[in-house]
Amino acid sequence: MASDNTGWQDETIEIMNEDSYDACILWNSKRPTGTDSTLKQLREIIKEDGSFYFYYNQGGNINYRAKIIDFVENQIQLSSSNWQSKYTSILDYNEDITLYRDSNKSASIVFLAESIEEIKPISIDKFSFYKSSRPTQDNISPIQEEPQEIEIIEYKSKHLTMQHPLNQIFYGSPAQKNLSYNKLCFKYH
Repeated sequence: MASDNTGWQDETIEIMNEDSYDACILWNSKRPTGTDSTLKQLREIIKEDGSFYFYYNQGGNINYRAKIIDFVENQIQLSSSNWQSKYTSILDYNEDITLYRDSNKSASIVFLAESIEEIKPISIDKFSFYKSSRPTQDNISPIQEEPQEIEIIEYKSKHLTMQHPLNQIFYGSPAQKNLSYNKLCFKYH
């Protein structure tokens, strides 16, 4: 679980659903608490179950979760992951790990997520943490136990449906009309 109030999740959900991406890239500037043992356990979970859920805490509530199917921590691991050969389209994928950054932070861990979804808010108190406390700011706190029942909020497109009169002429290229929708933004916490 990570603490994240940046608000990128809704846009990522919308883009993944409307453009039919197979996966997306999520990254964090800090490695998980209890790093070596935690990462070893997460690798085992992926090996046995195929994935694990990564939750996002916003002001004491969990509002989003991503289904993580792989992760890397350096350029050698990213290069050997072969993600781009396993998946047709990956939102925000880049072959150079140093490009997963924003103005202040760079990636210490990069996750490959099969999906990200909004969930009905759950109090962080419903989760128990493995060898750590709740996540604050950039840190990632491993979860030992999560609630049994989690309600997923159905995706609904945020685009308005407009009716246009017949024979209406639009000016500009499709790329210009969708410029803000198609912007590339890497995800961080």
